[in-house]
Amino acid sequence: AQGRVWTGTKALELGLVDEIGGLDEAIQAAAELAGITDYAIWRVEPEASRRQQILEALTAEIRTLAPAVKRDPITQHWRAMQSEVRTLTRFNDPQKAYVICETCPGPLAR
Repeated sequence: AQGRVWTGTKALELGLVDEIGGLDEAIQAAAELAGITDYAIWRVEPEASRRQQILEALTAEIRTLAPAVKRDPITQHWRAMQSEVRTLTRFNDPQKAYVICETCPGPLAR
């Protein structure tokens, strides 16, 4: 492959791979080539570092709290304020001349 990255389809076209598949298909093909019908697979995962364990625990906790936070009135007001602030940051005309459409939908409407 000369250090290049190919899509699976292109690698197949170039003869770099025999067929397209995932790890399970590769294991099955290797077993068939070896003439093995009875085999077991153990997937060994490295143990997570203490930092990773803490991040995973925090992420899980956040996921459980997220629905309640989304419904919280303060959060809803905060999101509305963020939208307004984003709109205000677009007011950057040096002449300070702006128009607000009274009938248009969107962030600059009333």
